Amino acid sequence: MNLIAIMMLPQGVIFVLLGYLHKKYPPKKVNTWVGYRTPSSRNNADTWAAAQTYSANFMMVGGIVFVLLGLISLTLPITGNPQILILMGMVPTVIFAILLVIANEMHLRKLFDENGNRRS
Repeated sequence: MNLIAIMMLPQGVIFVLLGYLHKKYPPKKVNTWVGYRTPSSRNNADTWAAAQTYSANFMMVGGIVFVLLGLISLTLPITGNPQILILMGMVPTVIFAILLVIANEMHLRKLFDENGNRRS
């Protein structure tokens, strides 16, 4: 098994599981410890709930993509410097985290104004 598959498959499974758990048991109250926590998500209970749901769904979809990428990488003869291969496995995780924040913030801006009131 190659290093990319070793990294991508477990990450994907973890993202799917955490996304599922986060969706099934979201943090009920706005807090600074658990959940998707940005200033816009912590405006009020409504923005909090919307951000938690969106991030949970995004994590599950991202996890499925990671599993698929890991499975595809199993079919490829990937060899080379292990440090480069580890980096190639880490870069998608960083990109995924950045995309999660950008997508969730765009979603919140579409649903709420800057004060956290739902748009009509």
